[in-house]
Amino acid sequence: MVEALIALGVAVVIIAAITSMIISALSSAVAAKNQDLATQYAKQGMEVLRNISKTNWTYFSTLNDKYCLKEGSNNLDAFDPGIPKGCDQNVGIFIRQVQIETSSPSCQNSSRIIVTVFWSDNKCRSPEDLFCHSVSLESCFSNVSNVSE
Repeated sequence: MVEALIALGVAVVIIAAITSMIISALSSAVAAKNQDLATQYAKQGMEVLRNISKTNWTYFSTLNDKYCLKEGSNNLDAFDPGIPKGCDQNVGIFIRQVQIETSSPSCQNSSRIIVTVFWSDNKCRSPEDLFCHSVSLESCFSNVSNVSE
């Protein structure tokens, strides 16, 4: 009888360890998926801004602030400092934020563009930073119509 209880205890410990490993692997897979999606959404945002700058540099050169960029949109929405990260969740569970700086030392004679995508999960425990994960892409855009061949 004692041997059976010991065997049962060992089996329970082994099953618990395997379950823990599976849960950890699933959590890592979800985190990696979200990281990949956030990177994809940041790239999409950069492409939207690149298209705006190529088609209407006069308008684009007047932009010098933070903005929100919704999924599937080519329009920049107002940044609201009263809400976390300045934008609502505008790409599924993600927040896509755009920062445009017309005069930046790192981008001479061009605009500095930063597209940041934030997201939250069960690892974001601080009430001050509910969207604790982010991916940022940075580039410099110039007026391509002024470039001579």
